[in-house]
Amino acid sequence: MNQTTNRILVTILMLAVFFIAGGGMISAKMTGFLVTASNGVCYEFNKDELNNSYLMYQLRPDSGEADLYRQFAGIKGGKIVAFRDDSKGWMDYEAAQSALLKAQILGQTFDINTFAESAEAPVYSGAVSEIVVVTPGMVIAGIDVSYQCFIESQGWSDFSENGQVAGTIGQARPLKALKMRLVDPPSEAKIKFRLYRNGLGWQECVSAGELPEVQVLDNNIEAITIELENMPDYSVEYQVKIIGHDDWQHWVWDGAMAGTEGMNLAIEAFRVRIVQL
Repeated sequence: MNQTTNRILVTILMLAVFFIAGGGMISAKMTGFLVTASNGVCYEFNKDELNNSYLMYQLRPDSGEADLYRQFAGIKGGKIVAFRDDSKGWMDYEAAQSALLKAQILGQTFDINTFAESAEAPVYSGAVSEIVVVTPGMVIAGIDVSYQCFIESQGWSDFSENGQVAGTIGQARPLKALKMRLVDPPSEAKIKFRLYRNGLGWQECVSAGELPEVQVLDNNIEAITIELENMPDYSVEYQVKIIGHDDWQHWVWDGAMAGTEGMNLAIEAFRVRIVQL
């Protein structure tokens, strides 16, 4: 299954949560969801934060406000196993799903609080001793990516990592060179990137299993593509900020172009993150 298809299928499958989480059927008693990944890690999502991010995903899927839902949908082997009731703790999500489907078949309304108080609602019996609480802006990734840039009139920036901004905002200082590396990657795994420079066009691809040798040129960087190699279970996402534009461009991933080509618009900042599929 290719990565684009996998993204679509994962998103469709994970939408099931919002039959329970959406609408006016839920009061403040439900506060969160527990998701298990294929590697055994448990992630807790706040119900309101996740719902808000999901709604933004429907309106602007590449926006920063949709990040939390994208993290939720991108958990490898992610499965919702429990919902948190503020008085009874973690309740079994599969039982709630079954009760909801039964109510829909019978043409009845479904209230999650009434269900949680009933004998039909079992407490979740799985292990929940180690839980990662996911907050907006947090990146769920098993592999770290580190990167820096050469900024006009300033030189090399400090290293940024995992979605942090590299570069400057609103100072009109174009980027002249990049460095990028994976931290403790799997064997044979690499990250590679390609730059489009003003007046020079697309440059040769740089494979960065380790920090590559880079050339600082006067020609501004206007576009970037980034890809992972020998990492089938991961995706690299990246975003750029163009000088003179108020907003960041949309997030792109896995070899797509971020920036512009042949428009003399320099990049002043960028950020990169790696997520599990």
